[in-house]
Amino acid sequence: MAGGQGSHLRRGHSLWVFFAIALGLLCVFFWPHDSKYLRNSNILSRRAAPIDIVSTQPNHTLSRRDDYSCSASKPCSNGACCGAGGYCGYGSTYCGTGCVSNCNATAECGKDASTPGKTCPLNTCCSEFGFCGTTTDFCKTGCQSNCVLNVPVPGGKASMDVLSNKVIGYYEAWMARKACHKIKPTNLPLDALTHVNFAFASIDPSTYEVVAMDSSTPTSLFQETTNIKSVKEDISVFISIGGWTFSDNGTDTQPLFGEISASETKRKTFANNVVHFMRQYGFDGVDLDWEYPGAGDRGGKPEDTKNYVLLMKTLRETFDASGNTFGLTFTAPSSYWYLRWFDLPSMVKYVDWINVMSYDLHGVWDSDNPIGSIVQGHTNLTEIKSALDLFWRVKIPPAKVVLGIGFYGRAFTLQDKSCTKPGCAFSGASDAGPCSDAGGMLAHYEIMSILQGTSTKRATISPIHDEKAAVNYFTFNDDQWISYDDKTTFKQKIDWANDVGLGGAMVWASDLDDDKYSAHTGLVGRSIISTHTLQAFNKAQSNAKSTITDLSAFTGQKCFKYTKRCIKLDDTEAMSNACGDGYTVVGWDDAGCGKSSCHCGKPICCPHGAAPKGCKWRGDDTGQLGSSSDCSGQCSAGEINVNGIRSSWGGGYTNDGNTNKCGRGYKVFCCPDPDYHEVTKGCSWAKCGKECPSGKESVLTLYDNCYSKGEKYCCPTPVELTSCHWTGGSGGRDCVNAKCNSTELQIATSSLGDGYLTCDWGRKRAACCTVKKAPTRKAVCTLTKCNDQDSGYCSISDRNDILKRAASELLVLSPVSPSESSLEKRAGKVQTSLTVGALTIIRIIAKYPSMGKLFTIKQAALVLKKAFRTRTGTCGGSVLQITNLPDQPTAAQISGLNSEHPVDKRLQDSVLESMASGILPSGRIAHLKPISENFWRFKWSFASAKLAQKPPVGNSKGKQPAQPNERFGEVFGSDDNPYPFMAVEASLNIRKGKIFELKNPVDLKVIQTAAKKAVKVDTMEEANVFLSKLQVAFAAFEYIRDAQFQARFDHVIKNGYITLSDIEETTETYNLQNWWALWNDDHFTEALRVARRWARDAIRDARAPYIEAYEAGHGLETYDRVMAALDAFEDLIAEIRMPEVKSYKQKNPYNGEGPSGYNS
Repeated sequence: MAGGQGSHLRRGHSLWVFFAIALGLLCVFFWPHDSKYLRNSNILSRRAAPIDIVSTQPNHTLSRRDDYSCSASKPCSNGACCGAGGYCGYGSTYCGTGCVSNCNATAECGKDASTPGKTCPLNTCCSEFGFCGTTTDFCKTGCQSNCVLNVPVPGGKASMDVLSNKVIGYYEAWMARKACHKIKPTNLPLDALTHVNFAFASIDPSTYEVVAMDSSTPTSLFQETTNIKSVKEDISVFISIGGWTFSDNGTDTQPLFGEISASETKRKTFANNVVHFMRQYGFDGVDLDWEYPGAGDRGGKPEDTKNYVLLMKTLRETFDASGNTFGLTFTAPSSYWYLRWFDLPSMVKYVDWINVMSYDLHGVWDSDNPIGSIVQGHTNLTEIKSALDLFWRVKIPPAKVVLGIGFYGRAFTLQDKSCTKPGCAFSGASDAGPCSDAGGMLAHYEIMSILQGTSTKRATISPIHDEKAAVNYFTFNDDQWISYDDKTTFKQKIDWANDVGLGGAMVWASDLDDDKYSAHTGLVGRSIISTHTLQAFNKAQSNAKSTITDLSAFTGQKCFKYTKRCIKLDDTEAMSNACGDGYTVVGWDDAGCGKSSCHCGKPICCPHGAAPKGCKWRGDDTGQLGSSSDCSGQCSAGEINVNGIRSSWGGGYTNDGNTNKCGRGYKVFCCPDPDYHEVTKGCSWAKCGKECPSGKESVLTLYDNCYSKGEKYCCPTPVELTSCHWTGGSGGRDCVNAKCNSTELQIATSSLGDGYLTCDWGRKRAACCTVKKAPTRKAVCTLTKCNDQDSGYCSISDRNDILKRAASELLVLSPVSPSESSLEKRAGKVQTSLTVGALTIIRIIAKYPSMGKLFTIKQAALVLKKAFRTRTGTCGGSVLQITNLPDQPTAAQISGLNSEHPVDKRLQDSVLESMASGILPSGRIAHLKPISENFWRFKWSFASAKLAQKPPVGNSKGKQPAQPNERFGEVFGSDDNPYPFMAVEASLNIRKGKIFELKNPVDLKVIQTAAKKAVKVDTMEEANVFLSKLQVAFAAFEYIRDAQFQARFDHVIKNGYITLSDIEETTETYNLQNWWALWNDDHFTEALRVARRWARDAIRDARAPYIEAYEAGHGLETYDRVMAALDAFEDLIAEIRMPEVKSYKQKNPYNGEGPSGYNS
């Protein structure tokens, strides 16, 4: 017996040693992380807790781990009992006879827990030894509960790709006051973002009001941030409350979240304060960043878990009752140690999404954890996947999860500079960055500065891409090591997120990008339109080249001369501050400020990026007789007096004389007019006494060299120069200060002009014209057919090819059986399978007529005799062409048309997935319970004699399928239910299908590429390419609004209710009709949101290269016509809408309203 017991103990010890090695890889999973490294870095005012799972890839080996040996003087580091054999564990073997320390410890879970049989938080596995985890060591041999190793991703994937869904950029409030890399809200790359989260606001401990995070943050910054919506109207701005330092130990704010959450009265007070704050400053939602509830090392209490749920519930109810559509989100760690305190399934019911901090997985804090002081990438994708496994274990829909992206790197000082791979030892944090000024990290702009340097040290840097981990790293300055992300690793992460179906990406932090926006560009995979250009969009009209309208944007009508105290002209910061935010110094006026002791003056200020260049003070160098102090302010031909700015002194940056005060007259500030060459192109002076040649009109007459008859200034018709006249200024023949008004263009000067007397003193009159653009010729959109649209789908000719495409686009499709695997079969129905979680659901595409047979089938009389095509010709306006068809149309009359389902047959998958998973297309969790697995497994695909007796689907001659799935397939249209079908041009059909599938009708990258190419070649033929793509998309929107479409859409919706009612009754299944109603409402609301956002983005992307070329001074022949066409499309956005979804709910005992069919 003794020998047996000793043998048992030896086995226990050997198992434990083996387990300890594995646990060394995973024990950070339960380890609190010291924040001592965080307190000197503003960037880390919000920080994810490091992940608790360590990669075991070959290039990620660990150089230090705890072997979990112990003694009386060395207690177990994980709090377990130290057994007689000197190893850590739980139960009688370790905590009983012979135990030397921590002998009252209990296991986290299982038989040796404080409550025997206790399970792990987040449904993680309880190992043989009473520890919670998710790997083989926890979930396999001896596992006590929740023993699932590889948890499938639950249902509820996002309906669109990550980057099209949400890209959230956090803005750090302290960046507005930094001495270096100072970033204001308008400096953010708004084009790359759908949301901006302001980080952070705080909470007043006495009133629970939302306030600025500290005394250095002005409240005006809140308004300045929400004002970005005037630049990009569809961007949403959230206020993020809390952050890492908010919950630091010893702060007044640490207990506030717990205090508020614990009291119903305080929850309501706080919620009302949040609503007031958001209304006051114009925020669209709130993001709560409590770091962390329940965690004792962060001031948390166990009751925080349930109270946090109550806080979310109160916020949601208060927001909904406010009459506003405020958003609600929260941030979550990637660490089990902190995440275990979040009741995710209960919280997710009340929020729009969860921002997961999937960065900071490693850092210098690892030195205090069992993993030890080894360098690791802090955004390792392998570890991110393991972290999100915790969300899948509690069935959080992927659409509710937003992936965190770090725009910074974690850096270390290597212990041995010859050992540089992940897993090598570090001696401490890296040197502080030159601007971020924090050891252990470098901002993206600092990383790029190192990599783009030209020093000899740069030549020694060799960045390494760790493909498995999806991170990059390199060493620099001999012993400095950093991991970071770039476009390659961003793409790896986004590709994975798309595969999983995540609901978006969020960036900590957008203000850490460099001046080229290289991080944002790498993340979204396209060039970023500058914020200034976005502002210009609001001013881009069809007559955008008109001098009068454009002066305000491009030649200085919004410029001004500073009028307050004199400023030292060499003090660039003082000059800039005098102009204020959004303005730049383009010149200065002496204004009497200049003294021998002070080179002073007053700046002339113009909007950033829209400021005139090459400006000059004129009026000193009159070149004529008279007092040397006389001035005659007059701009040269092709210049304009910016906003009428004049002075007796003049100034700089350049002038035609000096800054002495004028004795008489004044000087004027003149800038080149970028439109001068454009509007005078083709204009010329006719010979003395001659008429203008054919095709030109006279706008002005000059008599200097042809006194009796004059020389006419002739411009091409239709003329753009109107109301031309000569002005001599003031003083009669003195012609002093002969200048044009600030809204006129000066085209010539003359001593005589059209008068009879010349100016004295050799001065000249000015010829001034108003620029009035002639009506712009309309652009044409003619490439509307499928083969013109350059689409991968445009080879589709008929039903069988469409079915092939359907198979490739469905969620998860696989053939049901070899005999039914062909999606090309015309002889009958087509079956495919849809996988939702662990369920496999069989759905049926009913046999339906090809275009060639649509008008010859038995019930052809039910088919609408009209063809729907995209109108060719001028772009914009009414873009849908509808033509009547005869009862038996010819092949030519239906050429290029498809048999179109108003409610696409592929939408069956979305309906069924929602019913089975409980997740709606928008990603929201439905208030209805999912339809039971029993229904899908044993009723959905099985024939029912009762169902076969129900009336035919669609019409009196329709089919009467006995299987629920086949009957539901008939609803969308078939040979026997042909009423829904419409004859629609193939390209139009494709665009409409994408709209209903919650996709972009035309890929934005296609628009961007085509628009850039059109600008490069500057021809209307090339512009026709991308304009036609827009024409077809807007034709699809108009088609959806058509009354004939609405009637057939309505037919499908109504028959859906009838059919699901029949299925409810015959299978005794509840809520199928309610799900049909809920899905339709959610899906088409989401479709409208996606469609309108796409339309705004597509027009923005098409305009961008044209605006940028114009601002750069490149005169484009096609500019006016393209901008007019885009304006016409923009006018159509307000008309985008989805079909009205009506209710035809049928009464039966199973429709969710009680036995009688009414609410009970």
